[in-house]
Amino acid sequence: AFIIYEGYRKLQIMAIVYVTAVFIGTKLYVINNVELTEISPYDELVTFPMVLIILGLIIFLYQREIKKFDIHQKRLIEDLKNKNERIAEQYASLKVSNADRRTLNEAQKIGNVGSWTFDFENKVLTGSPQLLSMMGLPLNMGNLYDIFLNYIPAKYQEQIRESISQPVINQPPIDFIYDIKIEDEEKWFRLRGNTILDKEDGNYKFVGTIQDITERVDKENKINGLLEELKLNNEKLKISNNDLENFASVASHDLQEPLRTIGSFVQLLEEENKGKLDEDSKSYIQFINDGVNRMYDLIDALLTYSRVGKAKLVLEKVELEKLIHQKIQDLTVKIKESNAKVVLKNIPKTIVAEPHQLGIVFYNLINNGIKFNTSKNPTVSINCEERSQDYLFSIKDNGIGIDAKNHSQIFEIFKRLHRKEEYKGTGIGLASVRRIVEKHGGEIWLESELGKGTTFFFTIPKTDTGR
Repeated sequence: AFIIYEGYRKLQIMAIVYVTAVFIGTKLYVINNVELTEISPYDELVTFPMVLIILGLIIFLYQREIKKFDIHQKRLIEDLKNKNERIAEQYASLKVSNADRRTLNEAQKIGNVGSWTFDFENKVLTGSPQLLSMMGLPLNMGNLYDIFLNYIPAKYQEQIRESISQPVINQPPIDFIYDIKIEDEEKWFRLRGNTILDKEDGNYKFVGTIQDITERVDKENKINGLLEELKLNNEKLKISNNDLENFASVASHDLQEPLRTIGSFVQLLEEENKGKLDEDSKSYIQFINDGVNRMYDLIDALLTYSRVGKAKLVLEKVELEKLIHQKIQDLTVKIKESNAKVVLKNIPKTIVAEPHQLGIVFYNLINNGIKFNTSKNPTVSINCEERSQDYLFSIKDNGIGIDAKNHSQIFEIFKRLHRKEEYKGTGIGLASVRRIVEKHGGEIWLESELGKGTTFFFTIPKTDTGR
């Protein structure tokens, strides 16, 4: 429009110049073709200066208009250049925005999250492609304002209505989980949203997300079911263990009396028939005595295991080195017979524990280190490392070692790795040790290889209360 206007003005100027030129030419022609006598001195004096003045004025006006046109033309070119730069910037920004939108859409697909925006000014609610897909709606769906609440349970619809009725800044965001049927399939969603001020257009908007958490809810339900089943099984196991402990305690007491009777009658039989028994009879009596003694040991071990489970843990300060030396003294005969040695290192002066039960732990582990040992000089080393939260004990021997495949079974009750002809025992000692350590709130484990000895580790927490 500016170019057309300026062209029109230029044509006007050219027309004036043309008319003036015609006028001057006509005048000169008249002057040249009339009789000199008809031209007055006044005509000669006025005509030529006037013509020159008019011609100069026309040239001046023409040049001024040409300058104006050049200035306007430069301004127009500069404006066009600036507009082109802005268009290029907007185009580049649009390309980045489209790339970001594609990235966001892909991210929403991966996370099963759809976004939605409600414009308070225009009463328009729009959703991302992923949101429309999750709801089973066409991807070209425009304003969702009229149908959005149909996909929200009735108990939450009023909360949504209040949130989008008018903008309220700094209000608590809405956040709830709900289930709804979409295309005859139950779906679980988590909806979150809050009011914000859009700095680009200055309008308040309510923005939010809806995440499909159906898979997560299904997994949680399965886990909760398994946990409930595990809880019931633990309760049953606890009852079973209590019944077993009660049975073991009662049975052990009841079995002791018939054992004493058998032992007494075998001893009486042996004394009354002294010198009359042949070698086979003596062998039979010896078998009976060995069986009675093993039964006594088993009953005693069962009673110990049962008492450990039932007894209340009364903690007190224990002079640990003194306690260990008492247990070494209880094993004096075995130590001398096997030429064994027990070495103590870094033993704390006192420790908080139940003294009788802690004594059982050290007795069993020292005894095993000597018993399961074929060395000419069995050695059991007891060491302690004081840590920030507990004491770490290690009891190491140079015995026969334990195969790695048996490490997980070694603490099970009645679990024996050797025949009774090879090594005597009940299979209850290490089970009692584990029960005592765990009752104190500690842990126990071992490191061992066949033929390379065994090291038992266990922890006792630094605590003033027990379990």
